[in-house]
Amino acid sequence: MIDTPVAQVTARPPAILVVEDEVLIRVAIVEHLQDCGYHVFGVSNADEAIAVLDRNEVYIDLVFTDVQMPGKMDGWELAAWIREHHPNKGVIVTSAHHRQAAHELCQELPFLSKPYDFDDVAARIAALVRKAA
Repeated sequence: MIDTPVAQVTARPPAILVVEDEVLIRVAIVEHLQDCGYHVFGVSNADEAIAVLDRNEVYIDLVFTDVQMPGKMDGWELAAWIREHHPNKGVIVTSAHHRQAAHELCQELPFLSKPYDFDDVAARIAALVRKAA
């Protein structure tokens, strides 16, 4: 089977919102996903993510969020907020703390342990984007 580039699967490149407070990780995964054909936005916390999601300037297809980050909300709370306010958006949660996987949302949402493989992240995102299309 030949893997079709993501940009050819949909009429526009899927837009991904990366929520990661560690700058080096955020920059690296944003660049990798851009190289994979996605339109990617990177923010450092849930408040910034909510601001992007609530703007009507860009449609975000999927949110890739870390669990631990500064601010009022962690990644699980952001995922719950997204499910309530933007139920059509996909969410993938990631954490370096394996005990975070015990969260009740983890049973319903894709979860990746850190350190993650960038190609695995891209493959998971592609599968969710294709499923939603």
